[in-house]
Amino acid sequence: MLDSEITGLTKLAETYQKQKNIPEAKSYYFQALDLAKQSNLMVEEADALKGMTDLYETEQDYKNAFTSLKQYKKIQDSIFNIEKIKNINDIENKLQLTEKEK
Repeated sequence: MLDSEITGLTKLAETYQKQKNIPEAKSYYFQALDLAKQSNLMVEEADALKGMTDLYETEQDYKNAFTSLKQYKKIQDSIFNIEKIKNINDIENKLQLTEKEK
């Protein structure tokens, strides 16, 4: 349920960003990011960081845009690695089950 709240905050931030209300957008992105980090919700954290990257780029704040982008890429890599580990574990479990059936 918390993930939908964080997604809602990110969507609000995106809406404010489109309306050029940068202070409100930043506020909602930071709220979403803080909640996602506290709850260890990496997908939601990545979404908020991607939005912040775009916002900083719009403001021509390239230093913070680059920092946010690096954090975003790091989380994306972690998500990818977790998914690959799950896939490997699933394949190993299926293989073990097949061997037991023989």
